[in-house]
Amino acid sequence: MKKEANTSHNLQKTTKFKLDYFLLVLFLLVLGAGLAMLFSAQAVVSLQKQGSTTHYFIRQIYSGLLPGIVLCIIAARTPYTFWARYSPLIVLGSLALLALVEVPGIGQNLNGANRWISIGPVFFQPSELAKFALITYTAAWLSKKHRSLKDFFLGLLPLLLVTCAFAVLIIRQPDIGTMGIMVATSFIMFFLGGVPMLYLTTLLAVGSGIFFLLIRFSAYRLARLMTFLGTTSDPHGANYHINQALIAVGSGGLWGVGYGLSRQKYGYLPESMGDSIFAVMSEELGFVVTSGIIVLFMLLLIRMCFISLKHDDPTAKIFGLGITTLFALQFIINISAMIKLVPLTGVPLPFFSQGGSSMLVSFLMMGVIFNIYSSRKKTK
Repeated sequence: MKKEANTSHNLQKTTKFKLDYFLLVLFLLVLGAGLAMLFSAQAVVSLQKQGSTTHYFIRQIYSGLLPGIVLCIIAARTPYTFWARYSPLIVLGSLALLALVEVPGIGQNLNGANRWISIGPVFFQPSELAKFALITYTAAWLSKKHRSLKDFFLGLLPLLLVTCAFAVLIIRQPDIGTMGIMVATSFIMFFLGGVPMLYLTTLLAVGSGIFFLLIRFSAYRLARLMTFLGTTSDPHGANYHINQALIAVGSGGLWGVGYGLSRQKYGYLPESMGDSIFAVMSEELGFVVTSGIIVLFMLLLIRMCFISLKHDDPTAKIFGLGITTLFALQFIINISAMIKLVPLTGVPLPFFSQGGSSMLVSFLMMGVIFNIYSSRKKTK
């Protein structure tokens, strides 16, 4: 019996890698659109701050794109079970990195937030890795403890403690946007993993209460909420960012003002190459082309969801759906914030917004999806 198990394991290791060409094409199209928009959106800020119109784009290439491609290929060739097996170590390592942002000389404060660490030439945002770590651990735990989930203390509490540890460290940075995305992703994974509805409704009620308190007792968060609700009118203060974003989106019309010709990126729109890159895209490309890019991203998400659901292993299902959920939430919240459907929050648009850490981890997660597809059993 043991010999038979070893043989099966060896066969699994030597299985030929199968590439999903449809997923690859969709991914490359989205990535190409993202890089094209970043090239345009960063030009003015690069010139103003670095004296070159391509500085931040080139930095994204060597700190995000090139190592990201390598990481994606490695992840695609690495069995998804590897990440699940070592998920406790990944979680511990990620929590340690999050704690390092508090260490003087290592943690870096930018724009009033401690979200980055700098060790030699390495400049990294640990909260991006935390997203992957929590998804990996949650998927592994839910598939392993599926029969114990009705027991709150044995099945769900340990997982909640890990989620809370991430939430506490990230909220200290402070980064309520990333914290909210991670908690929401975990909640959806709980639902997909079979957590009883009684526990889910209780968690939703408690989590909503905590989220309300985090906003109520933070002046800048409360100001953003009041701006969204329309109870404040401060065009040069709390309302400035969303007003400039709406001007950019509205200025694009049906066909846009032309690629590279955005006026809002000339110092009017905050974070034009980061969280607000969708507003620049809408202004330059217009409603029609921007809608086409949105459809492309949606097709990518649908394909990722389909690949995950078709797998026969519960770990692969939950793992893949967790990654898809994270991308979908970031995509929806970023765009919704730019058109005032939700309050403004610092959530990047995957594969579009500037940020090497975000791109690296996004490539890593795409590699896992490619591996989940490759590991599926052929169905007759």
